[in-house]
Parts: sequence; structure tokens; C-alpha cells
Amino acid sequence: MMRLAWVLDRPLQRGGTWQVLLPGLITPALIGAGALLLAGLGGPREVLVGLGVTCVLAVAYQIFVGATGIISFGHMAFVALGAYVAGIVTIPPSRRGALLPDLPAPFQHVYLTFAGSLILAAVLCALLACVSGFVLMRMSGAAAGIATLGLLVIVNEVLRNSDSFTKGTQTFFGVPANTDLLSVGVVLLLVVAMALLFTFSPWGLGARAGRDDPLATETLGGSVFWGRFTAWVVSGALTGVGGALLAQELTAFSPKSFFIAQSVPVIVIVVLGGVSSVAGSLVGAVLYVAWAQLMLVVESGNIMGVEFPGIAGVGQLTVGIGLIVLLRWRPAGLLGSREVGIRSTGTRETGVLEVSSEEEKA
Repeated sequence: MMRLAWVLDRPLQRGGTWQVLLPGLITPALIGAGALLLAGLGGPREVLVGLGVTCVLAVAYQIFVGATGIISFGHMAFVALGAYVAGIVTIPPSRRGALLPDLPAPFQHVYLTFAGSLILAAVLCALLACVSGFVLMRMSGAAAGIATLGLLVIVNEVLRNSDSFTKGTQTFFGVPANTDLLSVGVVLLLVVAMALLFTFSPWGLGARAGRDDPLATETLGGSVFWGRFTAWVVSGALTGVGGALLAQELTAFSPKSFFIAQSVPVIVIVVLGGVSSVAGSLVGAVLYVAWAQLMLVVESGNIMGVEFPGIAGVGQLTVGIGLIVLLRWRPAGLLGSREVGIRSTGTRETGVLEVSSEEEKA
């Protein structure tokens, strides 16, 4: 007999990867099914699509933070690059000349489908992560976090001054609205699958070993640098996919759409759910977006026709209070390092380690 059980971020036994991967896809599948149901009942489709994109960005961000313990402030650089790349290649060539008159001739006729734009964004963001990772991933702690912020500043300035490609500080518009509930749901399932596979792969386990005890890792022949580097590249590539999705959801944006202020919600979501848990990132995203929508109604001063004095800024105020309370009692987030897995009750070698009562209390 098989049943669901919590799984910690440690090596799995025989067949454990599939026993984590398959149930791990339940959470995003339920989110997608609920979103489609609400959309069919006349729910706010744009909010549901935005939730899906937020989940993709949160899971992609969690891959790096969970594996290394480094809080990155620079992931929005990958979002920006993925957004602009997808924006340029998905605009039909017949309209591109009018929208981007100074675009170099070799790029005027390059056109990719929605799926092609996501792949190209992933490849280019992976290249950016490779180049930057050789420097950034040699740092640790606060220095590494601030260095990633430096990457964001550099990319933002490049975008602001690349007028022929990005229109500089002006609004980049005309991007087709290709991101819908179905497409974002499929991409989310793929991203979650890759995140879980990386988490329990030798590279993911090696990165977390360097996170927990760098000296022991190096002593036993491991490499803290390469563990961080691999996590940085995988996370950067998938974050670029999220940026491409976001671009084809917004359809119009500028460099200031991808800067420090836009990084904060993703960081909050991952910390809320648990920086070491893919499932926690999904739970955190759902809670954050749902609470934000509820607070918008409270701020408007009108609930189902009932008028009352609106409270400006109550959304951010309550999120701040909630984070303080949560981290006081659960510093590891809601799920900590737990993932959803399947445990066999009929055999001793299950492939998945169940959380003990002492670990649950911790």
C-alpha cells in the first residue's frame, strides 16, 4: 500500500526520485485545475494567469536559494532578459519595423513561436548565469547576495541604454498576449518537475551539502563552488522562462518593471513557504497572491456592494506583520525543507524517508 508522506532534502533510497516527482506534481496540478475551474465560473482570469507566472518565478528562484542558502537580489535580471528576448522574437516581423525601427537588420526577420521564445530565453539566461556565476558563486553569505544585486543593476543599465533593442527607458509594447491559463499551467508543471529532479539529483544534494557544511564538503572532495554554480545556472535559465511568460502576459513593460521593488514579492513568497521546499514555494505563492487580492478589496472600501471606509496600504502592512509572526514561530517557513512523497507501508526500503515526530516539531 502507498500513502503520501513528507520528504526531507536528503539522499533518497532506490526509486525514490520517482516517488518524489510524481506526487510533487500534485500541488501545481491542483492549482491549475482550480484556476481553470474558477475561470470557467467567471473568475478573474488575469489574476489566475498572474498566479501561474508567479508560481513559475517562485519555484525557479527557490532552486538557487534552497540549494545554496544565499538570498539572491539579482534574479530579476534573468526575468528582464527573458522578457525582452521573448518580446523581440514574438512580435511579427510585419510590425517589428514600426515598433523597433532601429533594430539591427539581422534581427528584423527573426520570429519564434511561444514555445520557441521560452526556449531561447532559457538558453540566453543560462549563458548569462554561466558568465556571471564564475565570479558571483565564489562569494558567500551577505557578500554573494549584494553581488547578485550588482548583476541586476548592470543588466538594468544595459537595457536602459540599448535603445535599438529595448527602446531604452520608454515602454516596450506590442508583445503578443500568448500567455494563457493552459500554457502557463503546462510550463509550471515542467518547471516544478525540473526543480524536484534537481533538488534530489547529485548536483542538488552536493549544493546543499556545501550550504550546510562547506568545510566538510571540501574535505570530502566536493566542491562548494560548482554546487552553487550549477544551482545558479539552472535557476537562472528557468527564471528566464518565467520572464518570457511574464512578457507575454503584460504585453508592455520597461526596464523599471524588472528592478529591486519587483524582486521583493518573490523573495517574500519563497521565505513564506520555506526556502528549501519546492512545494513550499507553490504554497507561498498561492497564499501571497490570494491575500493580495483580498486586501485590494479591503482597500477599495466595497465588498459585494457594502460600502465602508477603505484602508490604504493595509495589504503591505498585513504582509509585513504576517511575515514577522511567521518567522518568529517558524523561521524555516511553512514547509521548511519538506516535499510531498509516496511511502510504501508494505516494505522497509521505500525510496522515501518519512519525517519523524521530532523532525516535524523542529
